[in-house]
Amino acid sequence: MPKTIIRLLIVLGLPLLIGVTSFFYLKSFFLAPADSANSKEVIIEVKPGSSFRSFCKQLSDEGIVKYWWALDFMSQIDKSDTQIQAGEYSLSPAMTPREIMTKLSSGDVYKRVVLV
Repeated sequence: MPKTIIRLLIVLGLPLLIGVTSFFYLKSFFLAPADSANSKEVIIEVKPGSSFRSFCKQLSDEGIVKYWWALDFMSQIDKSDTQIQAGEYSLSPAMTPREIMTKLSSGDVYKRVVLV
């Protein structure tokens, strides 16, 4: 009887432990901001005709996202990489990848004030 309980705990508990550990590990890639303490906004330009992957790499170089490939993967999953509009965007390292994708796909471009 005790061996059966131990086997059952191993069979059920080990996959559960692996699943929970994997979730928290992957959460840092897909859900966490690059630097939650740094709310300084940076103006980033999406150039007409440029690929979304190159833009993700630019965001990584600027320190806006930790992993460019995570943002690229997320955008391919929900097909939002084709909805990005050219223009300048005000982004911050404190933004989560989901917030960045929402801003980019909504076309919320940075508007400059010009005084004449």
